[in-house]
Amino acid sequence: MGRQKQPDEKPGYRKYSQKSLSRAMDLITKEKMTTYRAAKLCGVPQQTLRDRVRGKVSPSRSTSGPLPILSVQQERSLVQHIKDCASLGFTYSRKELVTLASELINRD
Repeated sequence: MGRQKQPDEKPGYRKYSQKSLSRAMDLITKEKMTTYRAAKLCGVPQQTLRDRVRGKVSPSRSTSGPLPILSVQQERSLVQHIKDCASLGFTYSRKELVTLASELINRD
């Protein structure tokens, strides 16, 4: 049988905390520790630390993937419009939704 997950263990992807990442970055930048040693000590992947130290990824960035195009308010507005139209029996195709979103971005 497989290993059982501990109650405080994070599942799968990104098993380290933001606090561990910050601690590892401090060890590297302030205490001149190697990325290998800081990674082992703090439980953060070496490549993650290297990318942040070299400036490939912002140290404060905590999400993966591209940044959102719509603001939270624009997205809420679009969702409400789609819900209103759906309640009237009108639906949009994917292409029409992309066009709507593009118009919303260009309008603001």
